[in-house]
Amino acid sequence: MVQEAVEIGNKFLVARRHQLSPNLVHKWMKTFQENNDFSIGETVSSAEVKQLEEENYQLKKLLEEKI
Repeated sequence: MVQEAVEIGNKFLVARRHQLSPNLVHKWMKTFQENNDFSIGETVSSAEVKQLEEENYQLKKLLEEKI
């Protein structure tokens, strides 16, 4: 998500897209900037992203049912 925020230049949009706090995305970006580590190393395929998004959605539904 840090890479995505850097690429599009809008951490608030990235946070909203992934249903995260903008402050959390900002914190992650700051940590990466402090470590000068913007080389994300491995590339994730769109299929893997879709799978993770679906898993995230399912976990959120389960959490809502528990509350």
